[in-house]
Amino acid sequence: MLMKNFRNSVVDYEALLMQQLSRRHVEYVAHCIGGDETEFEKLMFIVLHGKEPVVQRAAWAMDVCLETHPEFLSPYVETLIEALPGFGNDGVRRQVVKALAAREIPEELEGQLVDLCFCWLQSSVMPVAIKVHCMQILANITARHPDLAVELRTVIIEQIPRNSVGFASRGKKILKQLHSDVEMAQTHILSKQSSTCGKIDISL
Repeated sequence: MLMKNFRNSVVDYEALLMQQLSRRHVEYVAHCIGGDETEFEKLMFIVLHGKEPVVQRAAWAMDVCLETHPEFLSPYVETLIEALPGFGNDGVRRQVVKALAAREIPEELEGQLVDLCFCWLQSSVMPVAIKVHCMQILANITARHPDLAVELRTVIIEQIPRNSVGFASRGKKILKQLHSDVEMAQTHILSKQSSTCGKIDISL
């Protein structure tokens, strides 16, 4: 998706974001954007094309905006998924995966995101908050693709002892959600194996 170049307005938002670093100030920036999707697009331009440290602050403001206007994210889902591997700041990564975890991902975009989330979920250096959101994204996708449930269940069980209490709490909740998906996947595998074994080669 191509984004317009709002050079003059972006400078204003960059300046506003850099004035102060606090939750209250970020909420003020979000208030300035309000319900105006054009203003939100200017903020997203900074998230996707800006430089540190303003990018992290813009991502935080994005998160606050999405609390009241979650529909604003729709035009940027594909762009954010494509940009996600290139974000070097953990704060930006956290806000982006949090936003993606709260919505349904179009099926054509799932492949790249699944691979990245599994990678980050198993990382020994990725912050727990990012891993938790990745775990939720994978659980959401697994609801539509039960075959992923067995792999996700295995990874979560492996990761619970290696991470925080908060990770374990979310992980256990997701494991309960995955129970029926795992059973369905295992039934599907057994059915395929049974079907293969039941075929008789009559060729000589």
